[in-house]
Amino acid sequence: MSQKVDCPVVRWPGHILLHDYLTLPQVMAWRRAWRAAETFTREGETPDAPRIIEDALEYRAALLPGVLPCVEKFALVGLPEKLTLETFPGSPVEDAIELANWLMLVIANAIRGEELVPKA
Repeated sequence: MSQKVDCPVVRWPGHILLHDYLTLPQVMAWRRAWRAAETFTREGETPDAPRIIEDALEYRAALLPGVLPCVEKFALVGLPEKLTLETFPGSPVEDAIELANWLMLVIANAIRGEELVPKA
């Protein structure tokens, strides 16, 4: 059964449906996207500081190819049922970034949760 996750972004209320589990191609797309997004970051001021994102919009756009395939269905007001890079909103910029951030967090948590499930 798919997992329903409510969207907190005011501009696009609704929810998404996540697949029952993520497939190997979906997880690999996620990992490739993270590596691609790293090109839009630089080292922090100290060795233990987090990386600094130099271009928030480019960074998130680089991550979307790893996020979008992991969503079974988008049920967000005003957006298509199957978002792609070509149909993902780019404006208003702050709302688009908020949507991308939320999606990245949902997928990261799904992947992390699946990795933490105890083996039977």
